[in-house]
Amino acid sequence: IALVGGGAAFMLLGGDDDNGDDAAPSSTEQTGDTDTPATDAPGTSAAEPVDVARAFFAAGLASDCQGMAALLTQGSLLMENDTVEDGIAECEQTFAEGDSGFEGMTVGNVSLVSVDGDVAVVSVDFDIDGQASTEQFHLKREDGAWKVDLEADA
Repeated sequence: IALVGGGAAFMLLGGDDDNGDDAAPSSTEQTGDTDTPATDAPGTSAAEPVDVARAFFAAGLASDCQGMAALLTQGSLLMENDTVEDGIAECEQTFAEGDSGFEGMTVGNVSLVSVDGDVAVVSVDFDIDGQASTEQFHLKREDGAWKVDLEADA
Protein backbone atom coordinates (compact mmCIF):
# COMPACT_ATOMS: atom_id res chain seq x y z
CA ILE A 1 0.00 0.00 0.00
CA ALA A 2 1.46 3.31 -0.96
CA LEU A 3 0.60 6.55 0.71
CA VAL A 4 -0.27 9.47 -1.43
CA GLY A 5 2.85 10.16 -3.12
CA GLY A 6 2.75 7.07 -1.37
CA GLY A 7 6.03 5.89 -0.25
CA ALA A 8 5.24 5.36 3.37
CA ALA A 9 2.73 2.59 3.09
CA PHE A 10 4.54 1.11 0.13
CA MET A 11 7.69 0.86 2.15
CA LEU A 12 6.12 -0.46 5.30
CA LEU A 13 3.36 -2.55 3.81
CA GLY A 14 4.70 -3.59 0.45
CA GLY A 15 1.84 -2.70 -1.88
CA ASP A 16 0.46 0.13 -3.99
CA ASP A 17 -2.46 2.43 -3.38
CA ASP A 18 -5.17 3.15 -5.87
CA ASN A 19 -4.03 6.64 -6.80
CA GLY A 20 -0.86 5.37 -8.44
CA ASP A 21 1.55 7.77 -6.76
CA ASP A 22 4.82 6.02 -6.08
CA ALA A 23 7.09 8.93 -5.28
CA ALA A 24 8.28 10.23 -1.96
CA PRO A 25 9.29 13.50 -0.40
CA SER A 26 12.76 14.92 -0.68
CA SER A 27 12.13 17.85 1.61
CA THR A 28 9.69 18.78 4.31
CA GLU A 29 8.75 22.21 3.08
CA GLN A 30 5.79 23.00 5.31
CA THR A 31 4.11 26.19 4.38
CA GLY A 32 0.87 26.05 6.30
CA ASP A 33 -0.50 25.77 9.76
CA THR A 34 -3.51 23.89 10.95
CA ASP A 35 -7.01 24.91 10.05
CA THR A 36 -9.74 25.00 12.66
CA PRO A 37 -11.26 21.53 12.93
CA ALA A 38 -14.92 20.91 12.24
CA THR A 39 -15.23 19.22 15.64
CA ASP A 40 -12.59 18.76 18.27
CA ALA A 41 -12.35 16.04 20.89
CA PRO A 42 -12.17 17.31 24.46
CA GLY A 43 -8.62 17.94 25.56
CA THR A 44 -7.23 17.51 22.04
CA SER A 45 -5.05 20.09 20.36
CA ALA A 46 -6.06 20.52 16.73
CA ALA A 47 -2.36 20.71 15.88
CA GLU A 48 -1.57 17.20 17.14
CA PRO A 49 -2.81 15.24 14.07
CA VAL A 50 -1.05 17.73 11.78
CA ASP A 51 2.16 17.42 13.77
CA VAL A 52 2.01 13.62 13.57
CA ALA A 53 1.40 13.71 9.81
CA ARG A 54 4.34 16.09 9.35
CA ALA A 55 6.57 13.89 11.50
CA PHE A 56 5.51 10.79 9.56
CA PHE A 57 6.45 12.32 6.21
CA ALA A 58 9.65 13.82 7.65
CA ALA A 59 10.63 10.31 8.79
CA GLY A 60 9.95 9.03 5.28
CA LEU A 61 12.05 11.76 3.75
CA ALA A 62 14.86 10.80 6.14
CA SER A 63 14.56 7.08 5.20
CA ASP A 64 13.64 6.40 8.83
CA CYS A 65 11.49 3.27 8.70
CA GLN A 66 11.40 2.84 12.48
CA GLY A 67 10.35 6.47 12.87
CA MET A 68 7.54 5.98 10.36
CA ALA A 69 6.47 2.72 12.03
CA ALA A 70 6.24 4.47 15.40
CA LEU A 71 3.67 6.85 13.89
CA LEU A 72 1.42 4.18 12.36
CA THR A 73 -1.56 2.45 13.95
CA GLN A 74 -0.98 -1.16 14.95
CA GLY A 75 -3.40 -2.31 12.25
CA SER A 76 -1.53 -0.32 9.62
CA LEU A 77 1.75 -1.91 10.64
CA LEU A 78 0.40 -5.41 10.21
CA MET A 79 -1.76 -4.96 7.09
CA GLU A 80 0.60 -6.84 4.79
CA ASN A 81 3.29 -8.18 7.10
CA ASP A 82 3.20 -10.83 9.81
CA THR A 83 5.27 -8.74 12.22
CA VAL A 84 6.32 -5.15 12.70
CA GLU A 85 9.92 -6.28 12.17
CA ASP A 86 8.96 -7.72 8.75
CA GLY A 87 7.40 -4.41 7.77
CA ILE A 88 10.43 -2.42 8.87
CA ALA A 89 12.79 -4.79 7.05
CA GLU A 90 10.75 -4.45 3.86
CA CYS A 91 10.72 -0.67 4.26
CA GLU A 92 14.50 -0.57 4.67
CA GLN A 93 14.92 -2.73 1.58
CA THR A 94 12.78 -0.41 -0.54
CA PHE A 95 14.88 2.57 0.56
CA ALA A 96 18.08 0.67 -0.22
CA GLU A 97 16.74 -0.16 -3.70
CA GLY A 98 15.59 3.43 -4.32
CA ASP A 99 11.96 2.31 -4.63
CA SER A 100 10.60 3.91 -1.49
CA GLY A 101 8.14 6.19 -3.23
CA PHE A 102 9.72 9.23 -1.60
CA GLU A 103 12.12 9.94 -4.45
CA GLY A 104 11.43 13.28 -6.16
CA MET A 105 8.76 14.36 -3.67
CA THR A 106 8.43 17.44 -1.54
CA VAL A 107 5.78 17.87 1.12
CA GLY A 108 4.08 21.23 1.31
CA ASN A 109 1.14 22.38 3.41
CA VAL A 110 -0.32 19.98 5.95
CA SER A 111 -3.66 21.09 7.34
CA LEU A 112 -6.39 19.69 9.54
CA VAL A 113 -9.64 18.87 7.76
CA SER A 114 -11.60 17.47 10.72
CA VAL A 115 -11.47 15.81 14.12
CA ASP A 116 -14.32 13.63 15.29
CA GLY A 117 -13.51 11.95 18.58
CA ASP A 118 -10.54 9.64 18.03
CA VAL A 119 -10.47 10.06 14.24
CA ALA A 120 -8.88 12.97 12.37
CA VAL A 121 -8.40 13.79 8.70
CA VAL A 122 -5.51 15.89 7.42
CA SER A 123 -4.84 17.24 3.94
CA VAL A 124 -1.28 17.06 2.60
CA ASP A 125 0.06 18.93 -0.43
CA PHE A 126 2.77 17.15 -2.39
CA ASP A 127 4.93 17.91 -5.38
CA ILE A 128 6.23 14.82 -7.11
CA ASP A 129 8.75 15.64 -9.82
CA GLY A 130 6.86 18.84 -10.64
CA GLN A 131 3.39 17.28 -10.43
CA ALA A 132 1.26 18.87 -7.69
CA SER A 133 -1.10 16.70 -5.68
CA THR A 134 -3.22 17.03 -2.56
CA GLU A 135 -4.26 13.96 -0.61
CA GLN A 136 -6.15 13.32 2.60
CA PHE A 137 -4.98 10.95 5.33
CA HIS A 138 -6.79 9.54 8.31
CA LEU A 139 -5.30 9.48 11.77
CA LYS A 140 -6.59 7.57 14.75
CA ARG A 141 -5.91 8.06 18.43
CA GLU A 142 -4.45 4.86 19.95
CA ASP A 143 -3.56 4.76 23.63
CA GLY A 144 -3.88 8.54 23.77
CA ALA A 145 -1.53 9.24 20.83
CA TRP A 146 -2.42 10.18 17.25
CA LYS A 147 -1.22 7.67 14.61
CA VAL A 148 -1.49 7.58 10.82
CA ASP A 149 -4.19 5.04 9.93
CA LEU A 150 -3.35 3.48 6.56
CA GLU A 151 -6.15 0.94 6.96
CA ALA A 152 -8.69 3.76 6.69
CA ASP A 153 -6.97 5.05 3.56
CA ALA A 154 -6.67 1.63 1.87
